[in-house]
Amino acid sequence: MPSLRFDLWPTRAFAALALKNMFLSPVSLLVYVLALAPFWLRSTATGDYIVVAFITALLFFGLYVVNLFIRRKLEHDEEPVISKNNLGCYITFAVVRRLRNRGNVTLPKLLLAASGTRRGLFILRQLGKEQKEFLQRCMEGVSKRDDVLLFIGEAVECAKELGEKRVDSNAILFAFFKRGGVFKEFLNECDVSLDDVRTILKWEGFHEKISQREWLFHPHRLVRSLGTIGRSWVQGYTNDLDMITRDVSGYVVWEGEHRGVLVHEKEIEIAVQVLSRASQRNMLVVGSVGAGKRTLVQNVGYLLRKQELEKGLPLTRQLVLKTEELMSGFSKPDEVLLRALKKGEKAGKVLLIIENIALILRSKDTNLRNVFTKFLESNKVSMFAIAVGEDYHNFVKTDPVLDGLFEKVYLSDTTDDETIAVLMMRYFELERKYKVHVTYRAFKSLMALSKRFIGKGAMPGKARAVLDDAVIAARDDHRKYVGDGHIRRAVSLKAHMDVTEISGDEKQKLLRLEDALKSNIMGQDKSVESLVSTLKRARLDINAGKRPLGTFLFLGPTGVGKTHTAKVLAREYFGSTDALIRLDMNEYSNEDSVFGVIGDPNPSEKSEGFLTKQVQDRPFALILLDEIEKAHQKVLISSRATRARPRKNLRRRSWIPFSRRRSSHRSS
Repeated sequence: MPSLRFDLWPTRAFAALALKNMFLSPVSLLVYVLALAPFWLRSTATGDYIVVAFITALLFFGLYVVNLFIRRKLEHDEEPVISKNNLGCYITFAVVRRLRNRGNVTLPKLLLAASGTRRGLFILRQLGKEQKEFLQRCMEGVSKRDDVLLFIGEAVECAKELGEKRVDSNAILFAFFKRGGVFKEFLNECDVSLDDVRTILKWEGFHEKISQREWLFHPHRLVRSLGTIGRSWVQGYTNDLDMITRDVSGYVVWEGEHRGVLVHEKEIEIAVQVLSRASQRNMLVVGSVGAGKRTLVQNVGYLLRKQELEKGLPLTRQLVLKTEELMSGFSKPDEVLLRALKKGEKAGKVLLIIENIALILRSKDTNLRNVFTKFLESNKVSMFAIAVGEDYHNFVKTDPVLDGLFEKVYLSDTTDDETIAVLMMRYFELERKYKVHVTYRAFKSLMALSKRFIGKGAMPGKARAVLDDAVIAARDDHRKYVGDGHIRRAVSLKAHMDVTEISGDEKQKLLRLEDALKSNIMGQDKSVESLVSTLKRARLDINAGKRPLGTFLFLGPTGVGKTHTAKVLAREYFGSTDALIRLDMNEYSNEDSVFGVIGDPNPSEKSEGFLTKQVQDRPFALILLDEIEKAHQKVLISSRATRARPRKNLRRRSWIPFSRRRSSHRSS
């Protein structure tokens, strides 16, 4: 068996580099211009440009063919290696191009080359470092005398682990990080583990895939720009339907092919099965704002189209209903919808996507509702609707007939891994647009803060909104990286509370808080000291994170100052007594009265629930449960403030003082 060797000369990458230097370098182009100059001067004198134009066109066509050959046959990493015994054949063109003195490759040269490519720079930016910092810290950990052949063998194994056929910058850097030593110390300084590096490399691989731009006349680009041809010949003219819908068939296909993240996979599978049936092909996606309802619809649309192409089935037109235009742009929207859907029935397979079904069902136009229900019962037009949980309970579930016409999937928050993946995808778009970088550590911080402090909405939507704001804030500050301060400011705006690092002014405010409270609350020095101590711990984030910031029982006879203490605390710490949410527990003394706090579970009732609504609007607040001993025990059955409807309100960002008269003997 031939022994392994490392030689870059007999490789495709080196041949590509040699041909580029020979035919496509700036010097070569200058030679071409100088060679053609006499012919152009002679043509200018004679006025005959045909021959010289032909020669020029022939030359540049030849250069185009050479360039195409280099890119598709020599630089292309999918081509098989020339020799498996020569490990140099596994090195990509991007790395070879940056290597100096390619006849004598050493580990320091490999480290320098790998960290300087586009892929290498992306990985380092995810770690929050620039190439210069990385090399200063880690170059001492490699030596010219180290065995290059052994290292390339390790890099080949790393490439296989990453699912790649060639050794690019990602595999080389991964092999260095696996060696430990100064590289392990470098990762510790970046506050990332080797498993975190694997995750970063996974998403860098996808970033590289989607960054490969399509050429100008690529079929995908032409379809997106010009649309499909002859669609009306196949499915018939549908002017009435086209007037109130937007065709997204081509868009969902392109999005599906370029989307590297698939969340809610179980729900997607259910939706595809339902919409592929022969009858009752109506789906309703229910979930909180930000749960990914529209993304799920796009993923389902892509998988349906892919399934139809693989099986040779007629293609389904995927149309988004322009609900707002239908409701406000026509005097008789029911007649317009009726004509449009009849056209859809005759045209062939149509999937009607309704992004806000509540807008139709909320209308008092019974004719419109009847038309809508009629076509839900039809087997010729499928409907794919979206609703938030509250709208579903108020407008769909209250009508058993309508509810029965839909198969339903309920979306919950994405997992941490899924959320990170969605954030990475969004980051790729923002990076291209704003030239601002977000480190992997910043992603984890963003996700944790969003989940902890932002009550409204679901993951990944609320984390994605924070990412958008943080990137724009960093750009406005002329920073290359999104810092922890940018993330905390964005979360503070979304959560309506201050989660930024404690400032000098606030330190003084906390230091003076005890004196301010004692000057307004007489004779309760020990209680005030306990309150202030808890406030300081909470502001410094020294708490479990899953409980209220502080829970106190104010015990004492009438007139001692229990309610007054809560009011003073709201004014001095929260800035205003408006931050005080007061519940007189006299009003919640029986079991049914708990619904006045959390809302009525009956969909036909539209009681929101006083406490959950107030906390939803003001998550950073002081909740005073006055005379708690008079309330039914069901009010406090859980440490989490939940609605009777699907959405949850977490009280962990609130302060909850209870007041109770000492003379009462009822348990609180």
